[in-house]
This record gives sequence, structure tokens and C-alpha cells, in this order.
Amino acid sequence: MACPPGGDWLDNELQALQTEGVDVLVSALTNSELVELQLNAEPELARQTGLTDISFPIPDRGVPEVATATDLVGQLEERLGG
Repeated sequence: MACPPGGDWLDNELQALQTEGVDVLVSALTNSELVELQLNAEPELARQTGLTDISFPIPDRGVPEVATATDLVGQLEERLGG
């Protein structure tokens, strides 16, 4: 899905996601993108909302390492009970 709106809207967006049943948030944004999009508070607000926040930054036009991506998929699969 697209990233949530940042800034003053972020807390409400995360609460709405949690209300809809989302419990894990995986972000592929880099630190500079988080700042640019006013999402730098996302990890802390996600935790306060009861969401697990997983940072998996992938630079534009970048490709994650296979081992790192495999670890992430394993974590998510475990959370789904797989």
C-alpha cells in the first residue's frame, strides 16, 4: 500500500490501520525519505498504537540482499502462523 500521510495526519492514519486489523507495518522507506515525507515519528507512533513497525529500507532503484529479504519474509510468515 502507499505510505500513510505524514505530519499531523500520521497518528490518525496508524490508528485507522490498527482498527482495520493491521498489526504489522513494514516500511521500505529510507531515513531521508521518512524525514522528507514527515513520517520520521512513524516507528514510535506505530508502537504506541499497538502496531509492530519493521523498517526494511530499500533505496530508490535498489535491490535488497536476498538473505535480508528472506529473513523478513520468514519473520512475516512466523507472525501469520506459517
